[in-house]
Amino acid sequence: MAVTAAAPLLRAAEPPPAANGGDLIDTNVYFSPWPSRHSWAATPARLLAKLRAHGATSAWVGDFDAVLQTDVAGVNARLAEACAREGGGLLLPFGTVNPTLPDWEDDVRRCHEVHRMAGVRLFPNYHGYALDDPRFARLIELAAQRGLLLQIALSIEDDRSQNPALAAPPVQAGPLLDVARRFPHARVMLLNCWSRVLAGNSTLLQRLVGAGNVCFEIATLEGVAGVERLCICMSPPWTYEPTPEQFRKSNDDVIEILKHWSSRVFGFVYLNPKYTRESLDELARCVADGPMIGIKLWVGWRCNKPELDPIVRRAAELKAVILQHTWFKQRGKGNLPEESTPVELAELSARHPGVPLVCGHTGGGDWALGIRAIRGRPDICADLGGGDPVYGEVEMAVRELGAQRVIYGSDVNGRSFGSQIGRVLGADISVAEKRLILRENLRRLLLPALRRKGINA
Repeated sequence: MAVTAAAPLLRAAEPPPAANGGDLIDTNVYFSPWPSRHSWAATPARLLAKLRAHGATSAWVGDFDAVLQTDVAGVNARLAEACAREGGGLLLPFGTVNPTLPDWEDDVRRCHEVHRMAGVRLFPNYHGYALDDPRFARLIELAAQRGLLLQIALSIEDDRSQNPALAAPPVQAGPLLDVARRFPHARVMLLNCWSRVLAGNSTLLQRLVGAGNVCFEIATLEGVAGVERLCICMSPPWTYEPTPEQFRKSNDDVIEILKHWSSRVFGFVYLNPKYTRESLDELARCVADGPMIGIKLWVGWRCNKPELDPIVRRAAELKAVILQHTWFKQRGKGNLPEESTPVELAELSARHPGVPLVCGHTGGGDWALGIRAIRGRPDICADLGGGDPVYGEVEMAVRELGAQRVIYGSDVNGRSFGSQIGRVLGADISVAEKRLILRENLRRLLLPALRRKGINA
């Protein structure tokens, strides 16, 4: 199911310290901004303050500069110096080694002997080698001999969200099995490995776990994170252009869930406007005469097409909010044939002023473009779910749209509750604005439909 929004009340302005005074170690932290993103951690001091505020007792720090710069040794030296000078005993440097560079073996030596690092961090997809490359096998052997932990970033950004100039597919982890068995004393940690990278390959995941010397960082791991209410829609299997029979079956599955979990779950009817008459009939069955309160439109038909107009008009009569999936893949050039963009949703809104719409994902990875596309349409709210939980999106949405037009969403199973809530709780906005995003805005949008059905919420 796709979880669109809902969250508990924000309980405190500051996150709690580590439970019971135990160690909280963040194993996946970076200096320097990613080239296509603004970083809130402009200085080590700001990074340190944020980590301490969240109860971290240690953080293993790499440097994004090492991903694209050839002078990896210089980046590693600056990283080690900054951690020693400003790390407060909390920031531990993890250098980078690129085995495609000449004399890379000396970078391993320097990380260990000169900088006294506990491990090194690798970026195979950006450095141009696979895990079955003999140079990688030699690197893992040298790391094992020196007792260095080897961190491998399987991805940095969701491949659907990358700037075209920085595109790199996720690292294929399968060849690691053979290398890990050849060097049983090696210690390997996979970073950014869940979500779309390993989560869909349970067999490989189980074999990597069974290797005994591979561990997994959990930045993209699924979690529940105390979510109070869910808005659900679309049962699998998912079809890009569903027929009426297929979207009716999906809605039947959601109705069955609502029979058992109506105290926790709100249902959105799934439609394909390509079939306008059948969609209107399904809207009547599930919303007008059924238990659902909203509408979900995915990738079956571009949302600026005229076939949507009668659906939007009927939704307004039923006070049912419309959630429209949107994405910018490579600025829209990589979108599916009928996959909508925020620009097209703004066109639909212009034809139906006063009708509330939710811009699902707000363009995904290119959220800055998505926010700009909808900011002139006051009836469109921005959904935060689905893209990478990076710094800046929430702040820009609040600045450009106002906090009252921003809604938390998780996009589970594609993302996790925790990572998506974390981007709101960690944002540089007020507690009152966080409360609006996590709860009050969605409640305001759904309340007319709930009251029409006699539901108190």
